[in-house]
Amino acid sequence: MLAFDGLDDDGRVTRLLLNLQHAFEMLLKIALVQDRQAVFDKKSGKSIGFDTCVNLAQPKAISLSPWERGTLRTIDAMRDEEQHW
Repeated sequence: MLAFDGLDDDGRVTRLLLNLQHAFEMLLKIALVQDRQAVFDKKSGKSIGFDTCVNLAQPKAISLSPWERGTLRTIDAMRDEEQHW
């Protein structure tokens, strides 16, 4: 929280992208669970990733337009870029 509320801009973009991507991922997973779809990979025991959530949400629980899917994937790519570089 300090990075977002701080007096300078250091870390603000990174924090915003992290929180935005995470919020969308949780909303997609909630919709998938409501549609009785699995959000955990049975083989690894870990929860599915963001891109898998977007792919699974398309045909079933949430009817995402191509523009909306593209926007979510762009946010995810920007978060990855900001976090890892």
